[in-house]
Amino acid sequence: MADDRVDMGWRAIGAFLKKWRQKRRKKKEGIGSAAKEPEMWAENPYLPQFRNIMEQVLKKRGISYRDFAPVCIDEEKPELLLMEEDIVTVLHELERDLNALTILTERPDFFSSYAARMEEEYGLMVSVREKRHAGAESPFLFPGNVILDFERNGHFCTPEKTGGYCYIPIYKIPWQSGENLDILVPIGYNTVIVKGLDLREESGSSKDVFAGFSEQ
Repeated sequence: MADDRVDMGWRAIGAFLKKWRQKRRKKKEGIGSAAKEPEMWAENPYLPQFRNIMEQVLKKRGISYRDFAPVCIDEEKPELLLMEEDIVTVLHELERDLNALTILTERPDFFSSYAARMEEEYGLMVSVREKRHAGAESPFLFPGNVILDFERNGHFCTPEKTGGYCYIPIYKIPWQSGENLDILVPIGYNTVIVKGLDLREESGSSKDVFAGFSEQ
């Protein structure tokens, strides 16, 4: 009888240890799978050729550059990020021949002198809106047809909420390189293949991309 009780006790301990090992294994597997999927993309190396990329994307979408109306969603905490100049690089790439531009940001003063320069040089009235006022509405309520999302972890706009716009995440979904300089550009959860430039052939420009932007 005592032997039976001892045997039952060991069985209970064995069952407990089995369940504990299973839980521990599942926890490790969860950590491993989470590590395989990065929370954000640290930088986008394709931005210096964004004009070339955007023209090809627009052509594939049947939108002329004359009708191109981007809505740029600025980074959520630019003062804490290393790549603060990325949106500046893209704006300089796109500004020539633009007929519409909206910037949703938490730092409108930073873009005020840029908006003034765009009006003076190109006659373009740039709409700079604060996110805290626009967030209660939706980025899709603003005039435009392409959303350029510079947020990394923010949820002001997500691929699930495209609202019929051409939605291009700059960081949230990593871009990929293909063969022969091909670039796989995410459009929502889909991708468009465009032909990249060989930047090694570029002589390099000394242009100050921050020219025309306010100091923070």
